Amino acid sequence: MRTINFSINVPGIEGRLAINAKSYDAMHREYSNEGLALLAKAGRQLSPLNRKLCIEYARDVLGGPQYAPGLQVYAAFAGVFKEGWIPNNYYGTYVVPTRNGAYGKISARRGLAFPLLQSDSLPDRIYLINGRFFDRYMNSVPDGMVADIAFKDDAKVVFKLDSSQQGKGVHIVQRSDFSTDKLLSLGEGVLQQFIQQHEVFRQLSPEAVATLRLTTVMDPSGPPVLRAAFLRMGRAGNNHIVTDAEIDVAIDIHSGAFHDCAYTSNWEPCTHHPDTGHAFRNQILPGFSESVALVLKLHGKLSYVQNIGWDIAINAEGKPVLMEWNGGHNDIVFSEATTGPCFRGLGWEHIHRTHPHLNRSPPSRIAKLLNGRH
Repeated sequence: MRTINFSINVPGIEGRLAINAKSYDAMHREYSNEGLALLAKAGRQLSPLNRKLCIEYARDVLGGPQYAPGLQVYAAFAGVFKEGWIPNNYYGTYVVPTRNGAYGKISARRGLAFPLLQSDSLPDRIYLINGRFFDRYMNSVPDGMVADIAFKDDAKVVFKLDSSQQGKGVHIVQRSDFSTDKLLSLGEGVLQQFIQQHEVFRQLSPEAVATLRLTTVMDPSGPPVLRAAFLRMGRAGNNHIVTDAEIDVAIDIHSGAFHDCAYTSNWEPCTHHPDTGHAFRNQILPGFSESVALVLKLHGKLSYVQNIGWDIAINAEGKPVLMEWNGGHNDIVFSEATTGPCFRGLGWEHIHRTHPHLNRSPPSRIAKLLNGRH
């Protein structure tokens, strides 16, 4: 949600900066406190007992009280404390660097998506890399042919910048005013087919394409498994989903059923979409089983990146379309709060004991991706 937002804009190559663990945790505490205030406003007050349990669990299990604020957000939302929750700053300090490492960063380079995954589920048509245009097979494309390949018979496409997140760096491009010079001025990224979404989502979120976030992890003893799922929907006036104005609803990972209640970016509950009035109760996500099968298959091709967040759109025919994959600091906050603990049994709570050095100086890539909504 908006209140667990650790995005940092920093000058320099790829936004690198030196950030120590103390400032990282202090920033997390600030946003967690804001989240607690908004949850209290929505009627979800953290009890003294649950506050105490979070502090004790953070200290005794996770290695320090700096992990208590994130746990307290989960406990305030759930109304109870649950062992096994992973707070966002612990995830960023220990889990992402040890399970995904430098290889997780490649997901930010959109031009590598098709070469790596080789999947027709990707809507990628043209990549812009180092000032040059390429098709999905990495063949160089002359400027004069870019529009024909990118648009085909469509009137509009979507351009996404590399490393874009939170809905920033996303542009809807009309063929009538397309210009390669304009595109070059924006920076590196991908031109994707504009998805005509399934009727269910047109009713829920007609202006912005709804996306299903599926989180898969490599099981220590076997293949990848699905651990969390939720649906992001847009708000009126936005032609794509923007983090500060979205509606999220948890999805049952076994059935694809919507939870009865969704939440705004300010943790406000809603049983109906506030703009369309469409109810969430008794909804089943179309194409859910196909989406799960797709991301599990694709994760098998990227087993060296052990935690991945996949963003899926469901087209008019009910087929999954892979909009992007996230191997950096992908979102866990919403799923942990609404359906967690999602990652129990993976041993993540012990990583700080085997990798204590990570707490002294989180990698610069984590500073770049300190974002609970990536």
